[in-house]
Amino acid sequence: MKTDLNIENEVQKTLGALENIKRVDGNPFLFTRIKAQLEKDRQINAKKTLQFSNVLSWSMMVLLLTINIIAITDNLKTETSQDSLIESIASDFGFQDQETDYLNQN
Repeated sequence: MKTDLNIENEVQKTLGALENIKRVDGNPFLFTRIKAQLEKDRQINAKKTLQFSNVLSWSMMVLLLTINIIAITDNLKTETSQDSLIESIASDFGFQDQETDYLNQN
């Protein structure tokens, strides 16, 4: 019982001490400072995003250009080998003097 009363007294004393504490006034310019810092961070992030998107777009253009060059050179090699294959087949069947490009005839 004594310990319960001692505990109750300590709790009441602590709550009483909390009630006597005065509220501290904040800095009136704190909100303005925080707002300015957030705006500064937003501008820095926008610049970083813009730089990243520029690098990404240039990288994609170089990649697509490289793929196109590879595809075009491969296509030219394939056309040459197809032409020689068609000519060899035509000579085997005796079509040497005739036009072998049937799709593009005028």
